[in-house]
Amino acid sequence: MIRIEILSGQDAGRLVELGPGTYTLGRREGVDVFVQGDAVSGKHLELTVSESGTVHFRDLGSTNGTWSGGIKAEDGEWFLGTELKLGNLGIRLLADGEAPGGASTSEATEPSDSSSQSDAAIHNRAVREVLEGGGRGGSWMMWLLLAIVVLAGGAYWFFNQTEEIDLATSEGPRRAAVVQLDAIEDLGHFEGDVADSWKLGKGLEIVGDELRSPGGFRTAELLPRFESAPCRIRVEGQLKGDLQAWPVLTCGTEDSSIIWAGDSLSKGGVELELPCEDFEWFQLQLQLKGSGSLSSLRVTTEGGEGLSFEKVGSGRKVLQYGANVVLQGLSGRIFEAYGSGGKWKSDPKGILFETAGQSWLRVTGSNVLILTEQEPIPAITGMDIAEATGLLFRGERPFWISFESPMGLSVSSAGILLQPTQPFLLDWDITYPLGEASRLLSDIERSSRQGDTATLLRATQELLHHWPFDEEKVALAETKRAEAIDWGRNQLASLETAAAEAVFLASADEMHRVHEEAAKLAKALPGTQVEAEAQAMIQVLDYEISKVLQEEETDRVLYNERLLGGLKRSYPYLATWLEEGGE
Repeated sequence: MIRIEILSGQDAGRLVELGPGTYTLGRREGVDVFVQGDAVSGKHLELTVSESGTVHFRDLGSTNGTWSGGIKAEDGEWFLGTELKLGNLGIRLLADGEAPGGASTSEATEPSDSSSQSDAAIHNRAVREVLEGGGRGGSWMMWLLLAIVVLAGGAYWFFNQTEEIDLATSEGPRRAAVVQLDAIEDLGHFEGDVADSWKLGKGLEIVGDELRSPGGFRTAELLPRFESAPCRIRVEGQLKGDLQAWPVLTCGTEDSSIIWAGDSLSKGGVELELPCEDFEWFQLQLQLKGSGSLSSLRVTTEGGEGLSFEKVGSGRKVLQYGANVVLQGLSGRIFEAYGSGGKWKSDPKGILFETAGQSWLRVTGSNVLILTEQEPIPAITGMDIAEATGLLFRGERPFWISFESPMGLSVSSAGILLQPTQPFLLDWDITYPLGEASRLLSDIERSSRQGDTATLLRATQELLHHWPFDEEKVALAETKRAEAIDWGRNQLASLETAAAEAVFLASADEMHRVHEEAAKLAKALPGTQVEAEAQAMIQVLDYEISKVLQEEETDRVLYNERLLGGLKRSYPYLATWLEEGGE
């Protein structure tokens, strides 16, 4: 039975006991020994314990490596009383009778005696093997062991100096190279069972060590959350074809999260600065566009101060980096956007988005209206708008975005996707829009009192199309418009009844009267269905009137012909005189 002590990380002090056999250590479910650590891979290390108690280790292709005595090792024998490092997490194989809780050789100011003696013992044992010369391997083994003696002696001298050099943290000219850890635990190499850790959008597939896309705008999401809160993240990957890939990070706590995007990986490594004080974990997603493949995806983290909110107005704070922004009001977040190819900056009236190259943005907010040349449309998932003129975010303190020229957009569960080609302003100075809305509402109420439905409808249309900022004013205007249209429908129903009676009686005079009333009704309700139906009634009445008049003319001609025929029979001279004009 061997005993392994975990020296650092969340499980520091934990003791693992193993009997003879082969064991896998790592962070993935299903391993024999679960080890929690940011630098530990899913399947990091294999240990083989013999019946005699000797331990052999083998690195399983981990991202951050296995380190023995400060040297990266693929495999070897793990001696009692020595340490291995899985990335930056230390584990110690306790010697017989050694109590757990001893200081780590890489963390103590001076190496412990047991550690020094263990390294010295390794050195001495190797020397004896060389000097004895016999045994397995003959002369070539002697030379090999001699090389090991030199390396072991150098390591012994190096790690027993008065001033310790820590591989990961010491500074100054004598510092060794820093081990760069893959923060996504080698899951960006797309090999083996890594595919189980990815949720791929339609059409995406993992082939060999590549993530492949057939084209279009698609999403790939890495499912695990990584318990880390770096202030800066660097994402790297190899792209082939015309594929573009943007890293999108969701950073959060139990209660809230933000989404941050970087520039395309086609530019090489991409760095993102994060509000590291405000989250505890991150999750990676990729936005993909075009056809091609991605491989060797890697994420490294750095420290720093991180981002923080800045006050930008009364009761408003903004957090921004590149094309990413969070706007917060007194009651919480009121606007968020993430994307690439542009940047946000402060403006006296709000915050301005400036495009830079190929830009895309996903915008989220509550109670969003899409402004168009017609009436505003509530943003609903699955909607595609070819020509939007802006976005209105209604609420206690509304604000809006107005596009210089109409722009296409689409709405999904992730937000509203924009691909702007011109700058635009997120404007929270709505003094003028609210003033226009108040003026128009006064016109609507006055027109309603006067029965001027045409003016009422024109004012309502302008308020709803251009200044729908105040929900109460919008609701009142819609009510007044509905009342006017209901009145028009009642008038139209009465006219339809009168028109039917006039047509049945073939009364041209009555049809003329109904015709005039229908024309007045159409003029009173321009742009409505009532107007369209009134105009249709007018066309029918025009036809019926002409038909009645034509029938009356036909009847008059027939009457005259019958009258003239009778006169010819009874009064031929009178009939002749009438035919000649009566002169």
